Amino acid sequence: MSAEHVVLVAALVSTALASGTFYGWQVSVIPGTRRVDDHTYVQTMQHINLRIINPGFLMPFLVTPVLLGAAALLAYRTGNTRRSATLAAAAVLYVVGM
Repeated sequence: MSAEHVVLVAALVSTALASGTFYGWQVSVIPGTRRVDDHTYVQTMQHINLRIINPGFLMPFLVTPVLLGAAALLAYRTGNTRRSATLAAAAVLYVVGM
């Protein structure tokens, strides 16, 4: 397997992990917090914000745009400009969207 494919697969896995986290948050935590009073909401979010800083969250969260950018660069270097543009756009959208 070429370096381009290894980085592309790593970017895919990292993106899937991050998007799964975002999706899970949106369909489970957010609806649950809508049903509590303001004090409980703030307290809950403060606890979550302290606990979420861990390698299991930070690795996909921070590494995804780097891997997407690296995959875009490698695709560009091999002449695959369409894939490169798509991956570069994905990296930008990930950073802006998160």
